[in-house]
Amino acid sequence: MHTKQDEMLAIIVELSSRETEVKTAVAQLQTMGDAVDLDDVVVAELPLHRQMLDLLAEDNAIDDTIYYLGEGLRRNVIPLDAFLKNVRELSRRQFFLRAKTAKAQFLLRS
Repeated sequence: MHTKQDEMLAIIVELSSRETEVKTAVAQLQTMGDAVDLDDVVVAELPLHRQMLDLLAEDNAIDDTIYYLGEGLRRNVIPLDAFLKNVRELSRRQFFLRAKTAKAQFLLRS
């Protein structure tokens, strides 16, 4: 019976120290505010990994842009010729991004 109490006391002490650590971390984060740059949060191990992150981010951004251009066309906010011109340019850019992504993936595997 005494060992259970000792275990519980050890757990309580451990939780108290962890609570203090969490409170300290929260206080540090609150003092930082919006000063955290999201690009600094995600750190790539190698330059090639960083390039892959950038390529994928830009590819997804182009996907989103094409989607919203389509929505603008559907709502008659964007004229057809402007839509086609922009989608053609973005699609061309996306093609080259995906080619670079495939090349980077190949280099990462080897």
